Amino acid sequence: MTFEEIVEQRKAGAQALVRQKRLQDIGTATAPILRAFFEQSDEAMYVTTVAGQFYEVNRAFARMLGYSIDELKRLPVSQIYSVPGERRRFRAEIDAGGRVHNFALQLKTRGGQTQSFALDAVVWRRESGEVGGYIGTVRPERRRPDRRPPSAPFDLAIRGSNDGLWSWRPSTDELDLSSRWKALLGFSDYEFADSMRSWLARIHPQDSQRFRSGLKAVAQRQADLLSVYLRMQGRDGVYRWVMVRGISERDTSGRLVRIAGSLSDITAHLSVIERYKLQQSELSAQNQRLAAERSALSRFFTPQTAAAILERSDDGGMPCAKAEIAILSVRFLGLEDALDAVSAHRYRELTDELVTDVMDLVYGLGGSVPSILGDRLLVTFGLPDPTGDDARAALRSAWGVRSYIDTYNDVRPEDMPHPVGIAIGVAHGEVFAGAIGSIHRLEYTVAGAAVNVAQELATRAAASGEAILCDRRIVGALAGELVTRTIGDAYAVYGWSTD
Repeated sequence: MTFEEIVEQRKAGAQALVRQKRLQDIGTATAPILRAFFEQSDEAMYVTTVAGQFYEVNRAFARMLGYSIDELKRLPVSQIYSVPGERRRFRAEIDAGGRVHNFALQLKTRGGQTQSFALDAVVWRRESGEVGGYIGTVRPERRRPDRRPPSAPFDLAIRGSNDGLWSWRPSTDELDLSSRWKALLGFSDYEFADSMRSWLARIHPQDSQRFRSGLKAVAQRQADLLSVYLRMQGRDGVYRWVMVRGISERDTSGRLVRIAGSLSDITAHLSVIERYKLQQSELSAQNQRLAAERSALSRFFTPQTAAAILERSDDGGMPCAKAEIAILSVRFLGLEDALDAVSAHRYRELTDELVTDVMDLVYGLGGSVPSILGDRLLVTFGLPDPTGDDARAALRSAWGVRSYIDTYNDVRPEDMPHPVGIAIGVAHGEVFAGAIGSIHRLEYTVAGAAVNVAQELATRAAASGEAILCDRRIVGALAGELVTRTIGDAYAVYGWSTD
């Protein structure tokens, strides 16, 4: 190093010492000025440590929240945050960028009230470069400007809809509520905090989970749209019915950015619906019974037969009548063995298969099934109109059921432990046919001596081992056509003499 270079180096060092001394002098002179400005300013200011304690607060900050300066210095910062996790969101943003501007948050006053504020802050570093804390100013939040580009037709449509608008960013839990949204609940723009916590607090406890589930479904792409009605408590304490709608917005990678939508007051609409329901509930008992009769009829007859019966009605309900018809009482034997051997679900499957096949066979011959009771079916031939050939159709049906059971046993499922038996009683006579019961439980049924005879013959057939027993009227109507054997006052049928 040359002599000139050494001189220049020492000269630069001396100048640096002079500058440093001047800065120290300025710092010493301005420190009281900055302290006075901090303490006397009407702007709420604070300094916090990284650990979350207030290092310094001014009178404006303490007055804004209703505390004394000493009280705030003893409190952890998190205690004045209204929303849990809000400080974590603040730390993440300021640590990433070194500063925040217009950071929206809710703070609690000494009296426990929640208010909305906007925060400007910077990172405070020690001489070593280590982060020592955060310096900031806080002010009550004013109405946020509309972030959407102006669109006169769109604005007009929104105002005309009378709906409130909302936008929620799940990643930061930031919620924007329009003035109209708050007004629907009776609040001014500054009386209701823009936080999901405040929203949830106003939802009726019985509706809260439905709202949460709807939000979750949209957020997780289980649903495209949010559409849920619920009750929300207004400023006056009264619950109002509202409809909340929303749709998700995602970035190019599919990540959820926000969910936004509208809130509508539907209290008036529901009042109309409730009045309508009241009118419906005040319908005459006769009209309710007619509906129940039609329902009962459709369960036991083919659509064609049900239509034919209803055509005879003057009032649209199910007519009742006396009629000479043929009756079958069909009883499956041995199903109790299957009940002991298989599960309830499997038992239902096995039974359904038998009953369905028998009913299809009966319907194919013009019969109807007005009653299913356990392992028994009650079958009628001659409703709604006796044909004069009902006895023959009933016996053909009985013989078809017997043949079906023989085939079923040849190929029965492996888990059916024993062959299924059949016992059928056939009778002919006058019966009552119509609906019996009340609007709470209404059944189409047939009743009379012929029904009792058919059921008794099925019981006797099961006890005697015969497949089909019929009464004298059936045999008389089919004289010479049947192969029978007399068993007391009944006849066991073994086939058709003409086959």
